[in-house]
Amino acid sequence: MAVEPVRVSMLAQNTRADARRMTEQALRLRDAAVKLRGNPMMPAWFEATVREQISRCMAAAAELEVAAQRMEEHAGDLLGRRRPR
Repeated sequence: MAVEPVRVSMLAQNTRADARRMTEQALRLRDAAVKLRGNPMMPAWFEATVREQISRCMAAAAELEVAAQRMEEHAGDLLGRRRPR
């Protein structure tokens, strides 16, 4: 079916966009942490929690990018473009 590779490729593009959004969120969190560092109004747990969230965002971005790459490869396979193994 010709539509299937297109749908898979579109899903890969959307997944890559999600990966970019996760990276952007990590950068926003990092910027917020830098601005708030040393602020006496911040609770003691704040910095560690933000660091954990930044790590999670970056890990999710990497996993989403891998998924997008695999979807693109699958779309190519569906179109008959075999990858060298």
